Amino acid sequence: MRARFVTAAIAVAATGCNASAEGVSIDAGTETSAQGSTETGTVASTSSGSTSGSADTTTTTGGSDGSTTTGGPDRLCEAIDISLVFDRQAPIYGFEQRLAVAEFLDEVTEQTGARVRVFPNAGAPEPPPWDCTLDAEGPAGGLTFIWGEGGAARNSARTKLECVYDGVRNYPSDTSADGDWMFTGLLFPFLEHDDWPSEDRTISVSVMLANTDDDESNMYARPGLASDAFLRLAADGDRDRALSLTVGQDADELHTFALALHPNALHTEWDDEDFEASFDDFLPAVVQACATADEPEVPEPPGGCEHIDILFVVDGSLSMAEEQAALRGIDGPPVFADFTDALALNLDTLQDIHIGVISAEPDDTVLHTHRDQPAVPPGPETDCGLTQPWIVAPSPTLQEDFACLAATTASSTLETTSRNAAEALTVADNAGFLRDDSVVFVVMLTDEDTLGLGATRVQEHELLLSAVGGDRDRIVMLAIAGDPGVFEAPKTTCVGPYGTASPGRRLGAVVASFGVAGTTSDICAGDLAQSLDDALGDLVQACVSFVPEG
Repeated sequence: MRARFVTAAIAVAATGCNASAEGVSIDAGTETSAQGSTETGTVASTSSGSTSGSADTTTTTGGSDGSTTTGGPDRLCEAIDISLVFDRQAPIYGFEQRLAVAEFLDEVTEQTGARVRVFPNAGAPEPPPWDCTLDAEGPAGGLTFIWGEGGAARNSARTKLECVYDGVRNYPSDTSADGDWMFTGLLFPFLEHDDWPSEDRTISVSVMLANTDDDESNMYARPGLASDAFLRLAADGDRDRALSLTVGQDADELHTFALALHPNALHTEWDDEDFEASFDDFLPAVVQACATADEPEVPEPPGGCEHIDILFVVDGSLSMAEEQAALRGIDGPPVFADFTDALALNLDTLQDIHIGVISAEPDDTVLHTHRDQPAVPPGPETDCGLTQPWIVAPSPTLQEDFACLAATTASSTLETTSRNAAEALTVADNAGFLRDDSVVFVVMLTDEDTLGLGATRVQEHELLLSAVGGDRDRIVMLAIAGDPGVFEAPKTTCVGPYGTASPGRRLGAVVASFGVAGTTSDICAGDLAQSLDDALGDLVQACVSFVPEG
């Protein structure tokens, strides 16, 4: 796409498009463009050869060998639905930025041969009043338009995109949304239009271009809920059919959303100063998803882990007494011991398990060796009797040892649950617990949401990932916390057999950032055995798929 930029620039100049000599000032990460926000012409098509036909029909001619060709490449998939969400304040109006979006849509059309349909929107519940007709007969009441199909963009596509830019730029700034509610702008069309996504789509792609981040502060506009909703509503729950490109500045929520959807989803910051490159980098993922969406899954190569390292982060608040008693097997079944038995039954290669425990109290990241840490200083009367600060299973004293360690007591009312987990797996004090050839299982039990206290969701994600050498397939995450609900029906405080719990919205987003390997289970359901079983399949799959080096 970079090579085509020069050709496109020449093509625009040749058409005599109006350009401002003064240009427009672009915010951080972009350059001032002489063809800035006042440029009124349509960015010219740059497809090789010439095009002919009606406004919505193109025929590409002039093959590289001098022959004439009709149509495009073999169709890799039937159709691609692309949701474009623009923040009206984002630096998206310069010539280079507009061209990058248009060329991306061209390339998707040309390389996949699919029908590429676009739903544009501002970051708001309702699209702006467009000053043009998009596709009166298309889905969503004419709020979509077809960019192209059969390998060729429609002649009218770029004109319609220019109309979209005008509508977003003129979006009323006195509304509550102000055009920067990115998750709402993405998801409301799916909730309000029965025919969006289109019935024939193979994959769904979201492109969100924000000035900073999603700027909506309410209970449903959270990255974990938003990614779950897009996955369900746009891709029927199939992660192979949902991709996203997000651009913003210090955009922790947008970045977390992208991480949660697909390993090939992409986030870029405006400070990266190469807006076009983000589309170049994202394009292969879209083409691959289109080409492989309907292919059968490839069997995993023979392998199997020999070691699993399990870290528990147990909230030690007074309100957690019932939950801790259930986890420890006090006056009830040995929940965790039964879980390790199930692992052994399902994994022939498994040799041993390391089990460590910390609390959710800020800065409590060194593995516990005594009961009632961190509030109670270690002493002989609370010693769990371990030879190292973790349990090694199988062990004849597993139940007793775990019941001792899992009794945590907090001296603070604050919880930094996911941050503690990330730091515990990487601090030198816990050296030896985490092994280079293990699969890691992180279990976080709390009735309050987690705080970052200076750490972003993405920073916590990246620190957790660094603990396993960047190998996302080596880590499985489970949060047992208050159910946050779903985007279209968020929940507040829940009540269950153990008492009340606040929705784990931030914690759920960190867990969701690990995609299929992240599970959030409702603590108010009052069944910790089921909560652990909810993640059993993911952990077994991670171990079975693990191929040791060498």
